[in-house]
Amino acid sequence: MTRKQIRNTIAYWQEAAAHDYKTMEVLFETKRYSDSLFYAHIVLEKILKALIVRQTRKHAEYTHNLMKLAEDAGLVLTKEEQDLLNIVND
Repeated sequence: MTRKQIRNTIAYWQEAAAHDYKTMEVLFETKRYSDSLFYAHIVLEKILKALIVRQTRKHAEYTHNLMKLAEDAGLVLTKEEQDLLNIVND
């Protein structure tokens, strides 16, 4: 990827995550908790994909597995953080 493509791809994931975060908040406020959790997963996924692009300079793999994405991003997670990602995955 070129530098411009990297910047644009990261910006895409960040903007999409910010949009979905707002949706997640509205769903939570209206007590639609399972829908809010679904959007929380999407937000985390998009943030992780932006980190992968930043770290690897390549597109993120097509997966919804948050632990796999965190590993691909090179993140070192605590046990508590790993547990949280696994809970959200489930």
